[in-house]
Amino acid sequence: MDQDTSYDGTLKVWDLCAREGFQALEKHSDGVTAVAITPDGKRTVSASRDDTLKVWDLHTGEVLRTLEGHSEVVNDVTIAPDGKTAVSASSDASLKVWDLRTGEDLQTLKGHSDPVVTVAVAQNGKTMVSASLAMPNVWDVESWLKVWDLKCCQVVQILERYGGWITAAAISPDGKTAVSAYGDVNTLKVWDLRTGEVLRTLEGHTGGVNDVAITPDGKTAVSASSDATLKVWDLKSGLEIAGFHGDSILRACDIPPDGKTIVAGEATGRMHFLRLEGVS
Repeated sequence: MDQDTSYDGTLKVWDLCAREGFQALEKHSDGVTAVAITPDGKRTVSASRDDTLKVWDLHTGEVLRTLEGHSEVVNDVTIAPDGKTAVSASSDASLKVWDLRTGEDLQTLKGHSDPVVTVAVAQNGKTMVSASLAMPNVWDVESWLKVWDLKCCQVVQILERYGGWITAAAISPDGKTAVSAYGDVNTLKVWDLRTGEVLRTLEGHTGGVNDVAITPDGKTAVSASSDATLKVWDLKSGLEIAGFHGDSILRACDIPPDGKTIVAGEATGRMHFLRLEGVS
C-alpha cells in the first residue's frame, strides 16, 4: 500500500497491485503535508497544516490518536525503523519525537531557528537529517541542513549554511550518506555524513527538485522535479541511469521497502507506479 497527500485534509490508501485507491481517510481540518507508514504496514501517520499529526489504523481507517504539540504547520513526518516512534518537522522551528503507542511527546528537538521543512531517519535508527528554510527578504533564501544523533538528541554536524533552497532530504539505510534536493538551482547534493563533505552534485533537472528518495540498498536515488520528470541516479558515479516524463510537475516520490517500485505524485493529482527492478 501507499498513500497520497492533499490540500483538502484527506488521505487515500492505495492498493499497489490494483493501482487504485480503496479507502479515503478524512479527519484533518486543513491540508495534509506528509505521510509515513509503519514498517509492519498496519498504521500510518499524517502531518497537516492544522498543526497536528494523526495516527491511523490502515485496515479500519480509524484515527487511533491525534498528536498535538506543534504551534505551527507540520511539514514532514518520518517513522523510526522499529515502528515505535515518529519524528515530525514543523514551521515552529522544532522537531518532535513521538511515542506512536501512547501519543506522548517524548522529546522536542531545538536545533533550528527557522521553519523545519524536511526530516529523514536512517534505517540504523541512530542518525537523522533535517533541513530548515527561511526567506529574510524576497531575494534571499537561507537553508540549514543538519545531522542529528538520535540517541542523545543533539546536532552533531551542520552540512549546509545558506547553500540554496532545500526542499527535501533522504538518508541511506546505513546512515553514512545523505542526499539533499534544491528548489532554486535544480540540483541534488550527495553528502558523506562522516566527513560532512559533498561527494558529488547531481545535475540534469531543468526545474526545481521537489523530493528525493533512496533505495533500500543505498545505491540509487530517485528525484521528482518541477520539470515534470523523475530521474533515477547512481549514487556512486552520480550519473542519471533512468528517467520518466510526467504530464505536469512531479511533487513527490518514494520507494517501498522491497525496492522494486517507485511511487510518484503529480501536481494534477495523478499517481504513477513505476517498476525499478532491472534499472542499473
